[in-house]
Amino acid sequence: MKWSEASKGIMVEAVRSAGRNDITGRAAQLAYYFFLSLFPAMILVAASLGILAGEGPKLRDELLGGLGTVLPETSFALVRDSFTQIVKSSNNGGLFTFGALAALWSATAGVSAVQDALNSVYEVTEGRPYWKRSLIAILLTLSFLVLALAAGAATLLGAYLPHLLASTKLSAAASLTWHAAEWVVILFLLSMIFAVTYYLGPDVEQPKWRWITPGAGVGILTWIGASLAFRIYLHHFDSYTKTYGSIGAVMILLLWLYVSGLALLFGAEINSAAENQSAKQGNPDAKEKGEKVPG
Repeated sequence: MKWSEASKGIMVEAVRSAGRNDITGRAAQLAYYFFLSLFPAMILVAASLGILAGEGPKLRDELLGGLGTVLPETSFALVRDSFTQIVKSSNNGGLFTFGALAALWSATAGVSAVQDALNSVYEVTEGRPYWKRSLIAILLTLSFLVLALAAGAATLLGAYLPHLLASTKLSAAASLTWHAAEWVVILFLLSMIFAVTYYLGPDVEQPKWRWITPGAGVGILTWIGASLAFRIYLHHFDSYTKTYGSIGAVMILLLWLYVSGLALLFGAEINSAAENQSAKQGNPDAKEKGEKVPG
């Protein structure tokens, strides 16, 4: 079978399976949990800034600047204003502890919803013990936190590099090089988030660890493309804010989170369809739909 024919078959099967498994409904559920996780995470980050650097306006602006490249403008304004208010009252350890616990709880609940959604994609039922499932959810949550911090560190380093190299003749070239490398690093970390989620999330035996999968590639490109298209559309045709006022920003944020969940789940559908096709062609290490282990 030619590569183009195989790719077309995988895409067709993934689209059909996505409709059968109702990933649009699952994505709506994920958007709800992502939204619940967002503000406790903001409290955690804001409290960290308050403890480490007072209100840290410069550091805060650099962190938010990276977020502003993907969030729709009106939603970014909502997050920025909320984050700024939280930072102003974050100079105490109690808020840090509350933020850490709330962020861990809500994010873990969100990851559990991701596990259920991925099981639906692979058309299997959850069979892992509660303790194992919960442990995996916590590990995934902590992995996301580490990767998010790494992405934030890359963004901050890119912002401060020109100041560090201002006294050298290589400052402009080094800064330009780093800004290009910064996006490579962020894309790599994003692919890691997809890879870890697809590997540990569903209750199926995965053949082997892979840094990048067809589904991760499709999911990342879909997410980036949808985010950019969303920003462009809202920049020119921002009817939500005009119609709904301030609540429109919340609606747009939820819609963006919904699109993000949809990209994640459709990428999983691509991986599942590719493995299903491989199994039907006789690959002993591949699984068909509904199977937890090969064969």
